[in-house]
Amino acid sequence: MELEPIDPETAVELYLAEKETELAKATIDSHRSRLGHLVRWCGERDLDYLNDLSGRRLHEYRIWRRDDGELTKVSLKTRMDTVRVFVRWLATIDGVHPDLHLKIPSPTITPEENTRDVARQGVVSRVTRRSIPDEGTVHLTSENQRDGT
Repeated sequence: MELEPIDPETAVELYLAEKETELAKATIDSHRSRLGHLVRWCGERDLDYLNDLSGRRLHEYRIWRRDDGELTKVSLKTRMDTVRVFVRWLATIDGVHPDLHLKIPSPTITPEENTRDVARQGVVSRVTRRSIPDEGTVHLTSENQRDGT
């Protein structure tokens, strides 16, 4: 299989253009933001074409991203799930090796790590994030209760 060189910026824009018909605007904006970090990382490493990505380079990106943003495990999972979906899509346009997305591990998180309490105006909400790795999206659910109940 012969890969076709594609620069990071063009690849992200093509990906987002395709996803616009499938995903909500807020999700597209989230993907743009998350993938913007990958574009920046590629630029800092003079990685001009994404077909030069490898499992090792993506591992380096994961470590850089975790440390660069001081991300929690949950946030890192969300970002890497989006990168995995993007890399899988890249394979469909001959931009990367077909199985490269399998080399992007997603952190395993516990239910406790995936839940937080948010208090607003006397109401406590327990917010649970549910990440959908194949879509690179996050859904939030919440349960509300009054303070002291």
